[in-house]
Amino acid sequence: SNAATDEVGYVEAVGGLHLEAQVEDGTALRWQWVASAPGTRRLDGLTRALMQWAAPRSPLLERLIGDGSTWRALFGSASLVLTAVGIATGVAAVIHVNGDALPPSLTIMAILMVVGALDAFAGAAGFATMLVGTLLSGGIDDASDVRTLLGLAAAIVGPGLVANAFRPLRRPPSRTAADWWERLSDVVVAPLMAGLVAQGIVWGLNGMAGVYLPITDFTNRLALMVMAAVALQVIAEEVAARWFPARILAVTPQDYPEPSTLRQLLSVTTTVGVYVFVVIAFLGNVWQLWVAAALYAGPLVLGFLADRFPNSPVLWRVLPLGVPFMVVLLWGGVMWAGWVERWLGDTADYARTSFVLLAAFPAVLALLALLGREPADGEVRWNERPALRHLYRVGGLATVWAGIQISV
Repeated sequence: SNAATDEVGYVEAVGGLHLEAQVEDGTALRWQWVASAPGTRRLDGLTRALMQWAAPRSPLLERLIGDGSTWRALFGSASLVLTAVGIATGVAAVIHVNGDALPPSLTIMAILMVVGALDAFAGAAGFATMLVGTLLSGGIDDASDVRTLLGLAAAIVGPGLVANAFRPLRRPPSRTAADWWERLSDVVVAPLMAGLVAQGIVWGLNGMAGVYLPITDFTNRLALMVMAAVALQVIAEEVAARWFPARILAVTPQDYPEPSTLRQLLSVTTTVGVYVFVVIAFLGNVWQLWVAAALYAGPLVLGFLADRFPNSPVLWRVLPLGVPFMVVLLWGGVMWAGWVERWLGDTADYARTSFVLLAAFPAVLALLALLGREPADGEVRWNERPALRHLYRVGGLATVWAGIQISV
């Protein structure tokens, strides 16, 4: 049909790709339905151009812009409703707190966090509205206000971005039993990870602000809402992959320019600077803060020199990834914390020194990952071997259960 021809031509034009000749029944009709929204193709072109512009300059900005690509694939320009909701809720948040650097009501905060979990750019637009309103109202008086705003930004856009980075949600459409197992795992694991991140950030807002914030009483409720939003995101990814593959190609750039080494170093410096600025509210300006910052920054900086280090396929083979890594990190942290407490006892510097020692555990895991970064030629991970498939599935269930037990 003409619509199918138009679809193929458009995808080839925007992505330089070759769409296979076979077009499933209904593809053209679905293309027409999405593209009929006014401004859809202009939005496709704008977001692709912005993502390619941002990629070599700010990977975070590129991820923010691209996070809503699934909704653009499904609904075209109508997906901007999420951004509009984010902005409107940001205005409501500023009005609710009278322009102060404080969290808004539970309802407003829940809407912002759910919107941010569905589309990080829409959530960022909501936070940007809050930030501008707070600045214009003169609501920032000291460093604790800045930390509070940073915490709110992390709570709104962080959980969804972390869930996507931790377990990539974009996959080919599920066809086999193994494919469906992975997709069902996404429905469980990605929301769990997002909920843990949301829980930790909201719980930590009191420390960032230096005062008690009532919103922290609803930490678990907000985490559950975020988990539901991420589960919906996973379902949307499967729908888009199965029934709107051409739209996915149309809204997503296929080639990204790599950021220069200088820009990557600037990004690491900024990240470490924010880390120090936030953690100093909990520890104070003490030697433990700077040791913890060094442990945090070390693996990031050494990552630029990874090719100069020897590579161990044995380490690559045994190091956990994904949920197993999370469980090892959590269980290891719990056991390490118990040992630290027995070693240091109830001393004045216990909290500060234990923070440094606890930061050492993930740093060691990150350094081991640098040394075990590549497999031997032709080697695949054990969970991809047919003979171990059932062990992988049972182990995956046990791992998720262990992660839930630790987080509860």
